[in-house]
Amino acid sequence: MSRTKSAKSSRQRRGLVNASALLFAISCFAQTKPIKETANIIFKTSGAPHAALLVVHDGKTYFEGHGKAKEDSLVRIGSISKVLNTSLMVKLVAQGKLKLEDQLQRYAPQGTSLPQPITLLQLATHTSGLPRSFNYKARWTSFPNTAPGTSALYSNLAFVLLAEAQAKATNTPYPQLLESQITKPLGLKDTTPSPTPSQCERLLSDPPCTTDFPLAGTASVYSTAHDMGIWLRHLIANKALHKTYIERESLKSVEGLDSGGQAVAIGLGWIQPKTTTRILEKTGGHEGFLTYIAFTPNGRTGVFAVITTMDLEASRRLAARVNELIEELNKK
Repeated sequence: MSRTKSAKSSRQRRGLVNASALLFAISCFAQTKPIKETANIIFKTSGAPHAALLVVHDGKTYFEGHGKAKEDSLVRIGSISKVLNTSLMVKLVAQGKLKLEDQLQRYAPQGTSLPQPITLLQLATHTSGLPRSFNYKARWTSFPNTAPGTSALYSNLAFVLLAEAQAKATNTPYPQLLESQITKPLGLKDTTPSPTPSQCERLLSDPPCTTDFPLAGTASVYSTAHDMGIWLRHLIANKALHKTYIERESLKSVEGLDSGGQAVAIGLGWIQPKTTTRILEKTGGHEGFLTYIAFTPNGRTGVFAVITTMDLEASRRLAARVNELIEELNKK
């Protein structure tokens, strides 16, 4: 081959490499632009001092932080604790340690007789009839507001009892069970109901860290955007967590499940809102933090967002904007 032909071939190869690099850069910009725009909108409209947005899309992770938010900032994830609870339940079912159809009575304290039959599946889908608010000391004697299985009523109590049922089924305290089955195997190093002093130093808010084991199954777990990104990858890959069990149209009424968008179906703690792209989501709010997590079962996108405010309207705007972002990314 002559030097002229060799030089020409080399220039062609460089041209192809440069073209590929340009296309990659354009692709990255096309993805990061709506993510940055969404983070800015969330921060400006929430009025919160701090906000964070983590996106997993097509195998890549993107993080946007405002205020003092960093990827390893510790936050209270609130009711996202509920879907950690149900992820644990799915794992225990796979191990044969319990069944979705098990009666809650089977795991009740000795001498306790529940007034109506309630299954673990009904607890996990907010169809147990149990109330949202409750007296912890009287948690095993709270009567259903509605007949189990007929309506959906958002219930914090249901997930407290679900956590206790799993602890009874395995003879293991719930926090230890969550760690051994979920957080440790997945490498969620900062996801815990009992943060250490060094973890608390990274808390993205003024209130002190507190440990509340009784509510670990429903509201009191801490985590970081980094850990939630790892978990989102697990959620997207784990088909057992994608199933919805209850269709809205099959229920007499639905109360408290529409904060992330109108619920059309209910999974194990997860809600499917009315969107063009199928999304499963969960909202959270606890002691100064509002959170939102959502993912597409098609395996492309997952989002975790947190703002340091307790403005419920800001929570609804946050969920709506994240859902819009997911739909936008899935069109590309």
